Amino acid sequence: MGNGAVDINFAMKTTSSSDNNPGTSTEKPATSATKPTTTAAKNNTRPAPVKLRTPTIKVKSSAKKKAQIIWNLKGNGVKYQVYYSTKKNKGYKKAATINSSKGKATVKKLKSKKKYYFKVRCSKTVKGHTYYSAYSKIKSIKIK
Repeated sequence: MGNGAVDINFAMKTTSSSDNNPGTSTEKPATSATKPTTTAAKNNTRPAPVKLRTPTIKVKSSAKKKAQIIWNLKGNGVKYQVYYSTKKNKGYKKAATINSSKGKATVKKLKSKKKYYFKVRCSKTVKGHTYYSAYSKIKSIKIK
């Protein structure tokens, strides 16, 4: 056994799977392997997504420092968010959230002789989840 010889019995020793991890088994306990089938787990699932149509808008400035936005859609339980900006592609602020029955909104306290951009989107809340439509096409108007 001297001179760098290796004990063949020691190097070739085989172990069973239970020897690698003593005290563990390959079977999983039933409680961690199965999903709970209670009705509470089924009620926590997210409802099917609500598809909202994109509104079409018209903008007019009939009074000084005001703009009126009119949209075509009026749905059941749908709210409309009106946004405005002085730049076309950024800096939009929410002007109002309107219930669906009206179909129009007036934005006040705008600066005269300045160009504003407007867009609108629909929102609807179902079981605590809020769904949004795409934004309408951006419309611009010069305020009187």
